[in-house]
Amino acid sequence: LWGRCTDDPPGVIMDFSTGTFYAFSAPARVKMVYKQKYQEVIFAWGFREPVNRTISQYYYIARDRPKETWVNVSFPDQAQKILRSWWERFGGSCEKQTCLGTRGNNEGLFWIQSSLYYRHLRMWLDEGFRASQMVIYPGNLYMKHRDNLKTNPVLEALRARIGHSTFNVTHPWQQGSAANEGSRKHVFPENATLVDAAKSRLEKEIFAAENKKLFQLLAEEVNNGMTLVGYTGKAND
Repeated sequence: LWGRCTDDPPGVIMDFSTGTFYAFSAPARVKMVYKQKYQEVIFAWGFREPVNRTISQYYYIARDRPKETWVNVSFPDQAQKILRSWWERFGGSCEKQTCLGTRGNNEGLFWIQSSLYYRHLRMWLDEGFRASQMVIYPGNLYMKHRDNLKTNPVLEALRARIGHSTFNVTHPWQQGSAANEGSRKHVFPENATLVDAAKSRLEKEIFAAENKKLFQLLAEEVNNGMTLVGYTGKAND
């Protein structure tokens, strides 16, 4: 949800990359496009386990940018930079969702920005978007059921919100025919013990508190119409 990317065709004013949903300018751009109807937009928002999301992003970008100098840095070493940036910037604690600044302005914090879901959601709600516009689902829930698009619980939830004709399967599903089967592998073998230790530190020092705030917010916003796909508890649980 940035402005035009450099390779966008003329006339494009927004780029709907999932990695830019947390951009501070994104809510304003949605309002600019949809004007008074911006509160009628429905957002389908998939959350991935944040530590694995962070490490996956690191390897993904490193694979695609082999000439960058930081590519030779292992993920455990990069995790040290993340933690150092986090503590140096605000002592490991920050209540304002805007504390991370803009995208890419910090070598360490850049890697975790897209995994701080509480801050993303809080920003959109604070900008006047309604909880009832949000369909939140665990990313692995969609993947688990992607072989049957008719009964996929994520698509069923979206049909319930947008219309039952939405995402209708009009062609027979062929098992094993998916183009995104995940054939590309990470090209940076690491010491598994060191990677696991780095992940544990990120979870303990950053994401444990962040996730707690996220869970509390989601439980509260069920009362306001937010859809949590797969959630079987009651509001405020």
